[in-house]
Amino acid sequence: MGKRILSVVAAAFLALGGMSWASVSAETTTTYDSADFFAQPTVIVRVEEEDSLLALNESAMPASVWVTIDSNLSVIGSGGESLGTLQTVYESSIAGKALLIVQPQDAAALDAVLGFEQSASLDDWAIASDSVAVLTTAADQSDARIYYIAGDLFGTDNCSSEIGKANVVGAQTMILSYESASAEAVRYIQARFKSVWVETDGSAVQIADALGRGAYGIVTPDAAPVYALYERLNGGEKEDASSSTGRPYLLSRAPFVAAHRGDWGVLYSENTVGAIEQAAKNGATHVEIDIRLTADKQIVVFHNDNAVYNGNSIPVSSLTLEQIREIKLSDGISQIPTLDEVFESAAAGNTGDLIFIIEFKGREAELVSLFREKVTQYDLVDQVVVISFYPEQVLRVAEQLPSVPTSYLLYSTGGASAIEQAQSVGSGIDMQHDYIRQYYGDGSYVSSYNEMFRQLADRGYSFWMWTYDTDSMSEALRYGVTGITTNDCWVSAAMTETLLPQKEYLVSELPAENSEIEIDARNYRGESTSVSARILYLEKGEEEATAILVTQPESGFALVSETVTFVLEDATSKGGCNSALSAAGAAVLGAAALGAAACGMIRKKEN
Repeated sequence: MGKRILSVVAAAFLALGGMSWASVSAETTTTYDSADFFAQPTVIVRVEEEDSLLALNESAMPASVWVTIDSNLSVIGSGGESLGTLQTVYESSIAGKALLIVQPQDAAALDAVLGFEQSASLDDWAIASDSVAVLTTAADQSDARIYYIAGDLFGTDNCSSEIGKANVVGAQTMILSYESASAEAVRYIQARFKSVWVETDGSAVQIADALGRGAYGIVTPDAAPVYALYERLNGGEKEDASSSTGRPYLLSRAPFVAAHRGDWGVLYSENTVGAIEQAAKNGATHVEIDIRLTADKQIVVFHNDNAVYNGNSIPVSSLTLEQIREIKLSDGISQIPTLDEVFESAAAGNTGDLIFIIEFKGREAELVSLFREKVTQYDLVDQVVVISFYPEQVLRVAEQLPSVPTSYLLYSTGGASAIEQAQSVGSGIDMQHDYIRQYYGDGSYVSSYNEMFRQLADRGYSFWMWTYDTDSMSEALRYGVTGITTNDCWVSAAMTETLLPQKEYLVSELPAENSEIEIDARNYRGESTSVSARILYLEKGEEEATAILVTQPESGFALVSETVTFVLEDATSKGGCNSALSAAGAAVLGAAALGAAACGMIRKKEN
């Protein structure tokens, strides 16, 4: 990844405040079968105790193993003790089984690791740190992937600044503490093309919360409890790989839906302000638009190289804005807009929370500097992601707008090739979906999406794909694509995007395992709704139980919640079966779960 301009980017960001050993092949590694629970978060074992090392030699191997290294190349435990040398630990417990992640204790440890990389020919590995300086050096001098350990987050308030630190070192993976990893923070970061891994203490509750909050990776002292939860969620059944029907696959996060050039074709032409605003109304989370530079240095939103002007096909870069304004669009009501007009609509609140994925169609260096001025003028740094087929434009954005995430546009290719190209410019991956079965899996969609997800997610990359239509949207939604660029964003508009269960439910009797409960949710349009979910217990005592809730939709995809708690209350305080509380309980708990009960068992805890 080094051998590029990261040191320059780092300086710009800071000025703004802001192996001869057996290696794991990027083309062959598959750590587990997804079955009905698709796009399972990658599992990372952090070795800080002897028990974690011992567990690595058992059957439940993680996708990655994370070790902390000192300047003597010793693996250091949580108490500062040595757990063995890096070479010994790797050869005995990791090589050929999992991917290696090294966290240098300090700059001296990094120097030792970089020296070791050269002598040992390390390949397909990563360096993690909370230090921008350490990671800048690592990115500049190593071919390792770069993972940024984020500082404390306060909701979503400082997510943008932490994303900026990850950007400056080319890190696509951000590792959050359990305390910082709220569902809102995880989704905020992952909406901006990053992959979030969450550190846990290995307990069932923290693992389940990381899962339910949508993390792409779960860090744990032992992989076995994570896989045990995955197995329970799978239900022990696997759907026929050739089937496009049957029960929905389960996901731990709802996909992001990017409206390709807006929501166009019915009311508005593509890449117009109206199409963008319509995408927001129809529940898109993102909108993907194209920008070019005119002859008089105005940024316009337009896809093709040429535009038809006075009956002739002429390069957009040869036309002035005044000439561009004369071009008639197919909807009969819109003009080709400037980027200012799009951003003015966003500033006026007409696009809601849409994130703008801006594709640089033009290759001019000046397009980047003018774009920076517009983003700064409208204060939209935290609502913009840049994509491009042109590596020079990706690098220019990284240098001039280091707080803006970037992603490299790729046609369908193998995982190793995709990662290599993305690493070369320190960006994420946004790949064409059409031909992935040629590069991944056994020819079926299920196997190809599963293998592709594993190759990217296990290496810290999120999974953005383009461009889907109505017929292909279902596969993307079912198979766990992180971000779906689509011509038909309306397809997912009524689907559940966010689960909003109560954190605690007061009950007169602990409900049965797998019984159903109605919980609050929100669909992609932002409308409040309710969904049926089954109860899956993690811990159950006589008076209190902790569970996760798994939704039961008839189509689309199912979701898993964060942990909730059921607490037994004194039945005498409820006033009997005819009380208002009992009626509320009956409304919350589905009829299937009530069974032969004479009155409601659950009610929402009063806020």
